[in-house]
Amino acid sequence: MSIKFRESDHTYWLGDKQLISVTQLMKKHGLSADYSAVKADVLNAKAERGSLIHKEIEDYVNCAAEGFTDELDAFKALMKEHKITPTESETIVHDDLVAGTIDVIGRCPSGRIIADVKTTATLHKDALAWQLSIYEYLFQKMH
Repeated sequence: MSIKFRESDHTYWLGDKQLISVTQLMKKHGLSADYSAVKADVLNAKAERGSLIHKEIEDYVNCAAEGFTDELDAFKALMKEHKITPTESETIVHDDLVAGTIDVIGRCPSGRIIADVKTTATLHKDALAWQLSIYEYLFQKMH
């Protein structure tokens, strides 16, 4: 059975069963960053910008498409500096309960990497560590 991501409400479906997203799981357990103090219009504008950057990186990884943002240039420089070759983008991982989307999977001299692209002003390292560890767990279960 294949997993489906429904863009309209950001939900994951395995057949007729809705799975909990990694984001929902982390929020439920108090592990995600809290943006409740940010005004809705500011949050929406930042989310739009983040989506644009994610799409640009996805197009670069999957199609070698060049973009126009400084963030794509920074992504390419980081990949080159660390000798990372991105191999997949926007890869859905899941088990029977939880699902999420890995932004970038790649190869480097020490093996495979799983990365999440962040466009926030502050990097919430604990939340990111939890997110990536859940992605790694789900990736391992699938492979």
